[in-house]
Amino acid sequence: MTNRVEGTNKPAGFIMETAFLPIFGNMPQPSERELLDTLDEAQQIYASAGVTTCSEGATHAKDLAFLRKGAAEGLLYLDVVSLPLILEIPALIKEYAPSFQGGPMELPKEAPNAFGFYKSHLKLGGIKFALDGSPQGKNKYVGDTVLRQFSQADLIVLNKTDLVSAGALSSLRAWLAELAGR
Repeated sequence: MTNRVEGTNKPAGFIMETAFLPIFGNMPQPSERELLDTLDEAQQIYASAGVTTCSEGATHAKDLAFLRKGAAEGLLYLDVVSLPLILEIPALIKEYAPSFQGGPMELPKEAPNAFGFYKSHLKLGGIKFALDGSPQGKNKYVGDTVLRQFSQADLIVLNKTDLVSAGALSSLRAWLAELAGR
């Protein structure tokens, strides 16, 4: 599905790939207990390869609730670093800080305490942004949000820099430094 500017054929900023949703939504789903029971087997696969820390690199709110339950039940023995997707933050705030009354670009003052610390082998490692130039990232809300996040970031990691020219990389670094006021 492509959202378009009304009355035109011009894309309105993003493309939604939704063909699989009706099929996936109607597939039988395991119970939460069945999923929790698979944690040991999944960790054994990683542990057998010498992995001691796993990254859940695009965590949805319901998946974080699942991981927290597994941690609370003592089912995690490998360290799991969760990176909730930026679009999941409103749902996480509603669940974990229901009395928060801040604005759309604010976080509860307790939010920093939720990141960077293991509790029963689970920690929130940060917030995941997908800034890959895809059509999903080319809309005003995401663009404004990303610019504000960049301007306040303590650390920005650029990867796949070998895929761009030295000039493009230099321009990007200069733009990021300007944006950050450095």
